[in-house]
Amino acid sequence: MIISRVHLRTIDGKYHTVYADINGSVQFRIPTQKNETYNITITGHNLIPSNFNFKTYPDNDEPEFLGVTLRPEDPITSDNIYLTIEVEDEYSGIESIFLLFSNNKFHNYSTYKITNNFEENENSFTYNLGKLNPGEYSYSLVIRDYANNTKIVNMDNFEFTINKPIINYIFSISLGLIIGIVGVSIIIVYKGMQRYAEIIRKIEDKI
Repeated sequence: MIISRVHLRTIDGKYHTVYADINGSVQFRIPTQKNETYNITITGHNLIPSNFNFKTYPDNDEPEFLGVTLRPEDPITSDNIYLTIEVEDEYSGIESIFLLFSNNKFHNYSTYKITNNFEENENSFTYNLGKLNPGEYSYSLVIRDYANNTKIVNMDNFEFTINKPIINYIFSISLGLIIGIVGVSIIIVYKGMQRYAEIIRKIEDKI
């Protein structure tokens, strides 16, 4: 089994070695420094060394926003709510996404950060918002790549509503009916007592 090593060296002395997997593949990320030449040497046991070089170019492009999915589409208070955010960056890669989340039209908001690990290059990120109280919620996204290019995404449909559970309405209606029935009963009893008092008074007058 041959495990190859990839040695990277720059003109100003920066040096790094990464190791290939059993299939000969190697994955690494270099610093976001433009116009830098890397000299590469590949070595390994019983492997003839090979050399080549490459040059880095600036990444001035914003990351791309592809879409967001809310699950479930019509959440209720008992649901765990998930936002799945799809993004893309062809050059330096996605470093992080900031989720700005508010329940009062951004008079106040909370910030959540979702990141790639340094050697990851994921383009799909899912955040669990947990279970939320009834109300109107809105959010915005800030997407950043490894070259520190930033894209702010704020759309009209970045909002959703959680309605009060139907049991609350049933309870309110039931409470109203109970209060109404009790009120009517009190009036009936009161009128009955008035009539009874009048009958007693008439009897006493005859006596």
